[in-house]
Amino acid sequence: MSILMAISIHRQAQLLTNTDSHYPNTRYSLRAGRSLLLCCALLLVAQPAQSETGLLFGAGGGYGAHTAQVGGLWTQPWTSMHSQLFYGLAGEVAAWRYGDDDMVQLSLVPLLQYNFMPNANWRPFVFAGVGPAWISRTQLGDRDLSSEFQFSSRVGVGLRKSRHSVAVEARHLSNGGIKEPNQGISYWNLTYGYHF
Repeated sequence: MSILMAISIHRQAQLLTNTDSHYPNTRYSLRAGRSLLLCCALLLVAQPAQSETGLLFGAGGGYGAHTAQVGGLWTQPWTSMHSQLFYGLAGEVAAWRYGDDDMVQLSLVPLLQYNFMPNANWRPFVFAGVGPAWISRTQLGDRDLSSEFQFSSRVGVGLRKSRHSVAVEARHLSNGGIKEPNQGISYWNLTYGYHF
């Protein structure tokens, strides 16, 4: 099942990269996005014991910009199978839109997650993470992001039942002051997860 899903994700990513584009950076961005999606698909196949994988779909916005994301998630209990503290890794491809400007973002974010009431039917959780990101352009509307290398940070709360989860996140994208100006984008995001 996981192998078929990995092949399907890789095929969908190939179809994305075959589209012609008027923007020279977009074709490179789509190829990089295909590679990230393939890595996420491989995470679904090669998961160690006690770990869990999932697919993430999200959307959000801030400062007049809007974004939609698709990605993968891998989590592992900190100490044992019954631990409430988890660590993990989220990889995602995000498409941004601000007026007539488009931007692609690739992120790989290490996460910490704490699950409340792990044996309950509805399980609340909190999480936080920060990791590297790459963006296809440094200007998005009136936001000057200054460098293609960025940091993607997030903190959120969520609720999970069985294989499904939903989370509300406060996110921030900026270069951490390594190049000026560093205006960044802070935004709210809503994420749905399907866990295997």
